[in-house]
Amino acid sequence: MEESGYTDITLLRYLGSSTYEIDWSEIQMKTDHYYLALLNSEIEKGKQEETYEDGVELENEWIELDKALELLTFENNPEIHELVKQYVKEDVLK
Repeated sequence: MEESGYTDITLLRYLGSSTYEIDWSEIQMKTDHYYLALLNSEIEKGKQEETYEDGVELENEWIELDKALELLTFENNPEIHELVKQYVKEDVLK
């Protein structure tokens, strides 16, 4: 799962995507895809820093759903937030 290094997951649903500009040494377009997934094991494999992240350390942290949704900040995240809440409410995760 990209930066997390988790590989033992079960994908439940595709939630959507977010495309935005990043201005590093040049402007680039980036698209993130969001999935609702179950983590089957916390074993991390192949976790590697991206080249643009020199000096940045990533740590996986488990937090409450509402706090996680607050930390997501891209424009279309309200729609994705609502989908996650809907699927959790519908008991998709059990």
